[in-house]
Amino acid sequence: NPFLAMLIFIGVISLLANKSFCAMACPGGALQELIYRLPFRKKGNKKDKVPFRISNIVRILVTAIFFLLAFTAGISIFEYINFFELFHWAIPEGALFLITLGLVIVAVLVASVFLYRPFCYFLCPMGLLTWMLEQIGLSRINLDRETCTDCQICVHVTPCPSVEGILEGKKIR
Repeated sequence: NPFLAMLIFIGVISLLANKSFCAMACPGGALQELIYRLPFRKKGNKKDKVPFRISNIVRILVTAIFFLLAFTAGISIFEYINFFELFHWAIPEGALFLITLGLVIVAVLVASVFLYRPFCYFLCPMGLLTWMLEQIGLSRINLDRETCTDCQICVHVTPCPSVEGILEGKKIR
């Protein structure tokens, strides 16, 4: 089963090198990051960010619906919101597919101006899988309390919401 093989592949990569799949292989993640870092974009602060708890709940619900429909009805909603579908040589037939995919991608790209990786944090089932695996991954970030001065610079300069959780000592971040 190619789907299962891909899940295992992404899982092994995530256990070895955390978000390397998302950072290196996903065209959507890279594109969202580029848009978020455009120089004309007004730099926001942490208050402008959607709390990770909320975005993760949305992502868990979307993933649950994805797996429920995929394994019970054989329907893949992910095809309609998947950045990888843009890079296939053969686009599936059907105006509904193209319109839906186009609208989702435009919405995500516009949202990327204001939010850090909205597709990854709200919709991506692979992002959820890699997030779960990075909690136990070999290269997860750990805080060296002896050298940390608690200056909070790392929290302010990174768009990644997990840094704050790491500093607070949360088990799941």
